[in-house]
Amino acid sequence: MKTELQQPIIRTIFLDVDEVLANWVGAMLTLHGRDPVEVHAHWDTLSPRPWDVLAVLGESGNAMWRAIDAAGADFWHDVEPFPWCHDLFAVCRSVAPTYLLTSPSLHPSSLAGKLAWMQRQFGRDFRDYLVGPAKRSCAHPNALLIDDSPHNCEKFIAHGGHAVVFPGVGNDLHHVAPVERVAYVTEQLKGYRTDAR
Repeated sequence: MKTELQQPIIRTIFLDVDEVLANWVGAMLTLHGRDPVEVHAHWDTLSPRPWDVLAVLGESGNAMWRAIDAAGADFWHDVEPFPWCHDLFAVCRSVAPTYLLTSPSLHPSSLAGKLAWMQRQFGRDFRDYLVGPAKRSCAHPNALLIDDSPHNCEKFIAHGGHAVVFPGVGNDLHHVAPVERVAYVTEQLKGYRTDAR
């Protein structure tokens, strides 16, 4: 265990949106006429556990993305927030300035829909976000990424930042109960110092 003086100082937190704050997998499965409960139950039987839901479904991404693109910005706007969405954001903001960091799809409607989603959740004047696929570009020694993708977290660390893998359906922390996920992140954040402490 590191002493407080050995803990890295975090001055900025970057918080992923899809599958951290927003139930993207549930929305995608519903759009495709699949029962999210059944898919998640099947996911739990797979070993090794794939991160990508398409590997669970045994399908290529082409049909999925065509349907999402056809649904347009409304698909992204209407994704349901997880019950812990606002609590997690508040916890992060209590530690350091926090920015949503989300990667759009290749279709232009994704950008508009994601912005509409963020404004629906956090208010019309909300501006604490960055949109782009190269999350590692935000890495620096005082930055922390919270993301459900172990791959994104590894890249962020490799580029000089810090990261916490958020417990999600597609990673090794899937066993953390949904009601415990904010507590899990809160505990992980204790491993860092901030200017406020």
